[in-house]
Amino acid sequence: MLLNRRRARRSAVQFAGIIDVPGRPISEDPECELFHPVETNLALHHRLLLEALEETAATPYGRLMVFMPRGSAKSTYASVVFPAYYLGKYPGSRVLLASYGSDLAKRNGRKTRSILRQQRYHRLFEAGLSEDSSAADNFALTNASEYLAFGLEAGVVGTRADGIVIDDPVKGIEAAESAVQREKTWDAYFSDLTPCLIPGGWLVIVMTRWHQEDLAGRILPADWMGESGYFEGRDGRRWRVLCVQAKCETDSDPLKRQPGEYLWPEWFDRQLWVPYEPQVYTWNSMYQQRPRPVEGAFFQEANFLVQGAPVDLPLRVAGIPRPLPFRAVFAIIDTAVKDGLQHDGLAVIYCGLMHGIPYEGTADRARPWLCVLDWDITQMKGAYLEAWLPGVFRRLEQLQAEVPAQQSLGAWIEDKAAGQVLIQQAENHNWPARGIDSKLTSLGKSVRAINCDGYVACGDFKLSRHAYEKRVEYKGLESNHLLRQLLGFKPGSQDKAADDLLDCATYAMALALGNTEGF
Repeated sequence: MLLNRRRARRSAVQFAGIIDVPGRPISEDPECELFHPVETNLALHHRLLLEALEETAATPYGRLMVFMPRGSAKSTYASVVFPAYYLGKYPGSRVLLASYGSDLAKRNGRKTRSILRQQRYHRLFEAGLSEDSSAADNFALTNASEYLAFGLEAGVVGTRADGIVIDDPVKGIEAAESAVQREKTWDAYFSDLTPCLIPGGWLVIVMTRWHQEDLAGRILPADWMGESGYFEGRDGRRWRVLCVQAKCETDSDPLKRQPGEYLWPEWFDRQLWVPYEPQVYTWNSMYQQRPRPVEGAFFQEANFLVQGAPVDLPLRVAGIPRPLPFRAVFAIIDTAVKDGLQHDGLAVIYCGLMHGIPYEGTADRARPWLCVLDWDITQMKGAYLEAWLPGVFRRLEQLQAEVPAQQSLGAWIEDKAAGQVLIQQAENHNWPARGIDSKLTSLGKSVRAINCDGYVACGDFKLSRHAYEKRVEYKGLESNHLLRQLLGFKPGSQDKAADDLLDCATYAMALALGNTEGF
């Protein structure tokens, strides 16, 4: 036992092996500071991470970047376990933890505090949480060490630190795609945070790569391509990079995997990666840590077709005399005011949901898929909205009979702008309509589209011949506006092109094929 304690005091890996590593909180209270122990053993990439952190902290001006897929517990070990170890091993030290927002920083702070309260921690370092330290984001130890956590853009004034951990400086896709937000993050890092380090202090960046010019991208060499090792950064510092991809693609893999081998198979079974790997944009960034610019159209027209052609309806399969019915039909309505125009942009798509039935001439499918049966887009004055909505339900009845479909699920309406008027009208007439979950509508256009990319790539979103060949006049242009918006989309684009039908399509995929975020 005494030997184990000595080893745990000398080694972050040994330390992690004898404490209870905090995992899920025991209650839903956001301020809960009691946690269930993590459900997994210390994996190889966790050991590698802890060893790299310890080496970095022991090196004057040590610098480390850690890139790992979401769910790999990189934050648990880099932002919770290691700070607790460092503060105990080096009395009188100070560690700062910065994240994109204060809530995330506080959450990691609470987990760190839970380690400091453990009896094993007291026995190891003869130290623990100071009695007068009650804040989750600012506390001291009885050995005079201190910990401060905060949102990156909130900044810190008059604080000096031995080491800094920056964990998730970017909130997600939408922030990463914003040039303004990327510049704010860089300014906070370079002007506010790094000056807090004492001479020789160490710094660690733990993040998911979302964009070529994110925080890590502005520091790494311009020709960095996912390698692990030591690099001269464009900030004048020598950086160690620990890049652990979901699926090994490099010869410098720190886990010594062969190309094609997946990460942590004891926990991440092969099926976990299936819906994400086809999502080229998300897979390359979130999981492979090699973000790439989108070249040309984000969605490819061929993915909306079957063997190069739209879906002919009614749906027929060889050997079955009658048309195959869709499980259900439904409509998605987007009503947001666009570009300060006088009248509302009003878009609707009608979809059929099918499950476990093959396309004509294709192999059997176990996955559900959607077929766009019809769509429309127009502009009208708000006063005419109430006369327009009944036509949506009449069209659903027609499609249910023509397709055919087993049932109609009614309409989902974006609960913004004029959509609130339509939802109220439907409630007054007892029509089958409901608002789209605010968790989904609050996501940006780019986030929803990127999240749904995998469904398109896997062939789960198709166009009927009617929807593919249809043309209507909108804003003075006669076109197939559904295809125009789908094929014209680029993540992070700041142009003012109409996106009403694109929004309808991503809402449909998220609601029918995934969860409220489209996964």
